[in-house]
Amino acid sequence: MKKQITNLLSLAVIGLALVSCQKESDNAMVPNENGNNRQGSGTIINPVISTPPSTFTQKALVESYVSANEGRTPMNDYMLNTVRGLYPNRIVAANFHNNDKLSSSASDELLGFIGSQPSQIPATMQNRIPYNGNLFNTSMNWNSNLPATLSSTAVAGLAIQSSVSATNLVNVFLHSGFNTTLSGNYKLVAYLVENNVTGAGQGFDQANSGNNDPASPFYNMGNPIPNYTHNYVVRQMLTSVDGVSIPSSHLVMGGHFRHRVTFDLPPLFNISNCYVVAYVYNASNMQVLNAQTAKLNTIQSWD
Repeated sequence: MKKQITNLLSLAVIGLALVSCQKESDNAMVPNENGNNRQGSGTIINPVISTPPSTFTQKALVESYVSANEGRTPMNDYMLNTVRGLYPNRIVAANFHNNDKLSSSASDELLGFIGSQPSQIPATMQNRIPYNGNLFNTSMNWNSNLPATLSSTAVAGLAIQSSVSATNLVNVFLHSGFNTTLSGNYKLVAYLVENNVTGAGQGFDQANSGNNDPASPFYNMGNPIPNYTHNYVVRQMLTSVDGVSIPSSHLVMGGHFRHRVTFDLPPLFNISNCYVVAYVYNASNMQVLNAQTAKLNTIQSWD
């Protein structure tokens, strides 16, 4: 009888230890996202981001559909660079290319998810807030909507940390935090974008409808513009296009949801020019609550 009691006590202690370890593991490790995940040197073991603050900076995710073969794209890029200067660290850019050498499956994936097509290219979305009843704004004065977008009080914020191994294994921790209780379905999404992408020939050289317009910043630069520098190029989705569901238990004041993504960086991509773009959106209307970006192999804390 004493031996049975001793064995039962031992099993109980082991069980408590396993539960304790499981809780700690759940808190420290986050599920991987992509099918090509693997462990290796450079793996992040524990997140190093602090608890979320009580306030966040409201940012604007500007998703643009562009093409090297579309002559208005340079002006869209010009406006994007201009607003990034006007609103430092508050514009998160992602350019989805179509019908050129910079196109990726991410462009079709997002269009399929959105469920509509822009009437022309370039077209932009700002935190996916409708403009004149449409998600896409194809006018060349889309920047006029930014003050209203940025004046919102942020209820969510993001932080990003990543590491890159010697074999180009990338580990990314995505963090989303909240300063109020939210009801509904909210999701976390991430892209990989690259700056300073160049190439020669059709599909890289940029069509330029402003070549003959003296008022254009691109006047007399050629049509197409050879060796054009393409920025904010979306290379691939790091999560699924519809994102990772954030449990309701994290949608509270001080809530902190973490998700890990690991993937192999293709040799074509320049590590020093690659960034992670992440955002939280409301699944009921696709509108973005807030966004963040960070260069690969760095830590971007809450702001």
